[in-house]
Amino acid sequence: MELEVVDSRREKTPAFHMTLDLSVKAFLPQTNS
Repeated sequence: MELEVVDSRREKTPAFHMTLDLSVKAFLPQTNS
């Protein structure tokens, strides 16, 4: 259910989430591994 909400938000603001995702990976690369 949570994933559906997240997907819905990403569809509304893909650029924001894309930037946020890149920022998170840049500052917290260890969480991606």
